Amino acid sequence: MKIRKTNSKQRTTYTYIDTKGNKTVLRPGENGVTKVHIKLLHAADDAEVYNNIKNAHPIPTNEERKQRTEWEKLHPGEKAPANWNLSLDAVLGDEDGSETLGDTIAAPEEADNYTVIRLREIVAAMSECQQQVYQLHYIEGFTVKETAAILGISSPAVTKQKHRIIEIIKKILREVNF
Repeated sequence: MKIRKTNSKQRTTYTYIDTKGNKTVLRPGENGVTKVHIKLLHAADDAEVYNNIKNAHPIPTNEERKQRTEWEKLHPGEKAPANWNLSLDAVLGDEDGSETLGDTIAAPEEADNYTVIRLREIVAAMSECQQQVYQLHYIEGFTVKETAAILGISSPAVTKQKHRIIEIIKKILREVNF
């Protein structure tokens, strides 16, 4: 679990270290990774760091105190963990580090859903900028202003792309009588 934000000079790439210590460096332009992906990964880390540090020592309830005391009795010489937030890097199950919460998160089964398949085809037909606006605004829920800041373009440009995205979707869906 990260306890500090990544230095701004090191945010051009994203380094992921799995439970076995293997490092994977994601770079824009490689394997479909874009600058937007890198920014989103760092933003997720920042949120996790903020939440884990901010909530690292919440005032425990009487029930939590009792549970900690019981846990420490069962684990002599060990201190009960103070941070109860579950990080994406948290090891689940066995102590061999074979699986993290991030490893267990999977997309719901969508392979048989024609609507999802068709929508993915429509998005794939969009320009890269339109795909980024679609992802950030419609999927991730960023505002027009936030989307513009992430992409480094103006708010009116994002609004224009939004209108184009809707027109593309309408046009394609009309063509196939969807």
